[in-house]
Amino acid sequence: MNSADLVVTILTPSDEPAWQAYVNSHPYATIYHTLDWRDILYSEYRFEPVYLMAKDNERVVGVFPLFLVKNLRGRRLISLPFSIYGGPLAETDSVTEVLLGRCVGIVREVKAGYVEIKPASRIECAERIGFETLEWGTGTVMDLGIGFKKSLETRFP
Repeated sequence: MNSADLVVTILTPSDEPAWQAYVNSHPYATIYHTLDWRDILYSEYRFEPVYLMAKDNERVVGVFPLFLVKNLRGRRLISLPFSIYGGPLAETDSVTEVLLGRCVGIVREVKAGYVEIKPASRIECAERIGFETLEWGTGTVMDLGIGFKKSLETRFP
């Protein structure tokens, strides 16, 4: 797969069945990647979903659920709020890198202060594009031995 052939779009209603089929078949997908979870977060908190889908010749090769959150802390893009973890699901690291790059572009477009991603495991290509790995556990987070202690966050001036 050539990353030049990848097209990353924001999810439309006509793409929803393909999104859900991809999530249902991906070995690392969770309930947090489903459209049902998107609908819950939107209906309860009115966070604006910005769901990215990567396609290679119309075949879905990656998805990345994000929400634009606006409150007293400012505007930020989060994958996924009120979730144990979230982040891109992709077939290859190159697809993940393209999805993360598009995410950074959206942060700039919407003038968000930062993007936060809570992956279940380290994303190798993230640091190459400017993300830094931060430790969870600051503020009100309590370590319950679950094992999700890393968060990716990039701040933009």
